[in-house]
Amino acid sequence: MNKTGATELIVFLFIFTLFIFIGFMIDDKNLKISYILVILLILFTGLNLYMTINYYRKLRNDVGKTGSRGLKGETGPRGDLGQCVFTEKCGIKNCEDKIYSEIEKRNYYGDFNIECLKNPNKCATEDLKEVAQGINELIQVQIKKCKESKKDEKTLMNDLFPPLE
Repeated sequence: MNKTGATELIVFLFIFTLFIFIGFMIDDKNLKISYILVILLILFTGLNLYMTINYYRKLRNDVGKTGSRGLKGETGPRGDLGQCVFTEKCGIKNCEDKIYSEIEKRNYYGDFNIECLKNPNKCATEDLKEVAQGINELIQVQIKKCKESKKDEKTLMNDLFPPLE
């Protein structure tokens, strides 16, 4: 028994003893029976209140047992496509080949030979070589964006190569 419990017990016994001494001072038999019944009800109510408060103090911070898992709910709505955020290995594979393929498919830089764009040193004339060098720098920026992108391939290609009008 801890100190608080012992103190509470002593106070309870003192009050109980006090009520018994008061009961001995009553001479009328009917009044004495009524007094004892009222005191018993008060003591019973006090004891009940004391136990309720102690039980609450003891259990208020206790965590209950984990219950069994419930039924599986309905599947939620699908999220937006095109954002890779759950893995470090996001991005598009073979970016360089896909960029050059897209340039060729869309005829994005007009009459330029794709080999000339890949390697400006393979261009036929110095003028083409100079222009191809600038275009190649732009293509390298697009390849870098492709490698670092977390978008899906279709969305990325539409962002890198907007339709020409």
